[in-house]
Amino acid sequence: MDFIAAPSFPVGGMENWGIVVFHHNMLLDSSEYHDDAVDESEVTVEMVLEHYKISKIITHEIAHQWFGNLVSIGNWSELWLNEGFATYYVYEFLSKLQPELTDNEYY
Repeated sequence: MDFIAAPSFPVGGMENWGIVVFHHNMLLDSSEYHDDAVDESEVTVEMVLEHYKISKIITHEIAHQWFGNLVSIGNWSELWLNEGFATYYVYEFLSKLQPELTDNEYY
């Protein structure tokens, strides 16, 4: 699967079979949060939130490879199924990957 960072892409991300196109701000983390060399005391809330936002959009678009592309709806009135499953698995996956950052308390 290929990921493309496009500077003028009009939405956060769009999945297609074998390729996902992202607005460059949604794929490229400009913060140093992911860098092991950064001292924990230097990590800001903004860095953590930026990293989490990027993790959510990437996970959401990958989930659409199965819920919406491989297994698809029969009618456009059922579009909520694609988005519902993709959104559910974002929180399911990220709660395992980064349990300290999850949004589960809102659901």
